[in-house]
Amino acid sequence: HEIERYHAIPQLQLDGIIREWVREVRKLITDLGTPCIQLLCDENGETISSPGHSTPSTCSDDDTVMCHKSDLDKELDARYHPGKGDEVVNTIVSIALKQGEKNPTALTLNQYKLVHRLMAMDLRAFAPQVCQRSRLPPKCIERLLQTRCFMAQPVTIAKDRHIIRVAMSASFAWECYEQERFFLQ
Repeated sequence: HEIERYHAIPQLQLDGIIREWVREVRKLITDLGTPCIQLLCDENGETISSPGHSTPSTCSDDDTVMCHKSDLDKELDARYHPGKGDEVVNTIVSIALKQGEKNPTALTLNQYKLVHRLMAMDLRAFAPQVCQRSRLPPKCIERLLQTRCFMAQPVTIAKDRHIIRVAMSASFAWECYEQERFFLQ
């Protein structure tokens, strides 16, 4: 049912919702201003720099946003959007994590798996500690920590090189579409 509603969203509106979500996720991460969380532009490990850090900025807003459709997407589009092209806007945002403040080191795959598990939990109890170390407003931090993310996957991209990918869920895309329709009426 969720996937069918997702594919029922008019393509131009869906593309706009996804682009805005990707842009906001990227902005949130870069605004954290830490070298321990880096956005990846591509699977080769090119990163987007955080303000005040030396990692080169080589990505544009549209990097890794377009991808080819899966067979399931093609089948559903044949039903809901006949004649549509073979590319789709990608909701995946790839993130590299590091640990340590003075000389950050990359996480192991097992550590990424732990992060993945933690992302599905309500972590509001840790808000006081996070607020002490973040530039984000406390209300924003609490909201982030209570938000459970089930659309994530730890991935190995090279020997001893891992990332976590997050994506917009079909149900969240539908919620955004419904809110957009409500405010446009």
